[in-house]
Amino acid sequence: MHRLRQPIAVKCSPPVVNTQREIGVKYDTGSVLLTASLFEIEQPNGFTAPGGAFGLDGLQVNRGIELSAYGEPFEGLRVLGGVTFMDAQLARTQGGLYDGNQVTGVPQVALSLYGEYDVPWITPGLTLTGRVIYSGSAFYDQANTQEVSDWTRFDVGMRYEVEGPSGQPVELKAAIENVFDQNYWASSARGFLAAGAPRTFKVSASFSF
Repeated sequence: MHRLRQPIAVKCSPPVVNTQREIGVKYDTGSVLLTASLFEIEQPNGFTAPGGAFGLDGLQVNRGIELSAYGEPFEGLRVLGGVTFMDAQLARTQGGLYDGNQVTGVPQVALSLYGEYDVPWITPGLTLTGRVIYSGSAFYDQANTQEVSDWTRFDVGMRYEVEGPSGQPVELKAAIENVFDQNYWASSARGFLAAGAPRTFKVSASFSF
């Protein structure tokens, strides 16, 4: 067995406490549920130092509005979507150095829209699906000197439900994620950059028994 010759010093940060204030409204049209909310969230600001160590410095103050819709506007079409407009600023940083700067990795606009549409006239049990995701630009560093560009991703797919050999339902799925093979940074939070996946093909099957 290999033994470590040097002890590793590990310092655990205390649990963080978030404060959230929110007010919202919902409206059900009978076929679509619409929601809107205003929010303010205060939480400790985490960051990664140049040497790779994680630390806390000041607060994140996130203020914004979130709009969403879910339902079936007409028979066979189901939608789920939302958009968030957010102003995430730093406060109480050490020496006030970064006060008022934007929080790293938090875009001012984020949108997601998913839809699926039954097409029984092509073949019974077939459903087409699609999704679009948009993320606004965001800063990579607390000094707000390095910015990650905004990006948009499109996904398409299909779902086919059939009856299995023993009468059990079988669901077949196929999807293409990032249809246009967009190059983008999926995340830029806390000093780390995560590349988005290239065009990806997925197939799956599921059944009940």
